[in-house]
Amino acid sequence: MGRKSLYKINEIENPSVSFSLGNPVEEIFDGIQYVCVYRIQTMKNDGKVYISYEETAWPSSKEAAGKPPSKPKLPKSYNAFQRDLITPVINIDCDSKESIINFCNEYGLLNGAFIQLLEEFTTQVKRIQLCFKRFLDIRENVNRELSEDVLREYMFSWWFVQAGISPEEWLNCKDYQKVIRMILIHDINQQIKDVQPFLYFENGSFVPGYRAKTLISIIYYQLCQKIIQGSGVKKCRKCHRYFFPERANEEYCPKPKFGKFTRSPCENQYNRMKNWARNEVKNGRKTVEQIAILKKLPLEEVQGWFS
Repeated sequence: MGRKSLYKINEIENPSVSFSLGNPVEEIFDGIQYVCVYRIQTMKNDGKVYISYEETAWPSSKEAAGKPPSKPKLPKSYNAFQRDLITPVINIDCDSKESIINFCNEYGLLNGAFIQLLEEFTTQVKRIQLCFKRFLDIRENVNRELSEDVLREYMFSWWFVQAGISPEEWLNCKDYQKVIRMILIHDINQQIKDVQPFLYFENGSFVPGYRAKTLISIIYYQLCQKIIQGSGVKKCRKCHRYFFPERANEEYCPKPKFGKFTRSPCENQYNRMKNWARNEVKNGRKTVEQIAILKKLPLEEVQGWFS
């Protein structure tokens, strides 16, 4: 089967799904993304490394047995506005090909295409992660040393010129919070301009809508919404990754929206670890201090399992 077969995508019914995003006005969000099975490979024509779709799927058992490849997998689709994209993208390990491919196979490429340069993808991910880090610094009122390289990168930006800030004033600015606020605004505004507003008529009234073709613009749009809403950020007690809690008492990564999950997998793993630790101490095989060292956890946290 030729390459063109991968682009024969079934028409999606009602791609613009109506839902509310912290706004009293009902809105339409159209962010359909297509996701293939991806791999990282070097192209022969230019020698560059790309993330590209696999034309055929070779299950490991068939590959080992030398059997013919399976029928090519057609792309799956989803409305990216309806998925939390910030949590998975800020937790990508750009030094791990497995981490990169796991994200792409679940959410697609950031450029909204079926192929993307690996270097471009990782650069975009690191940029998003840096924006998120600055967002955390602003929330926690953290002060750090300012890098002159960072200041010079933004020195001649049109946004700062419009704000009436001279290059000299910008380079001499020592207020870390002021600088990262302006940089965060600049970076997000540069990316969300690709999210296009539109007008829609539904159920007898006009409804505002938003449309985007690339995943990266939707991610920045979601980050913009989190900043405006003043959303809280927590670290999962099990995997120590950041996530946006839906409830104030959440302590673990949210349970997946798909599949038969009754609670967070991280919460299940953490509870199993606590039960194991209690049995080990009860049967005299280990002390609380030994468990804390073995699991690389604060002693106070482990002691709390026995109170």
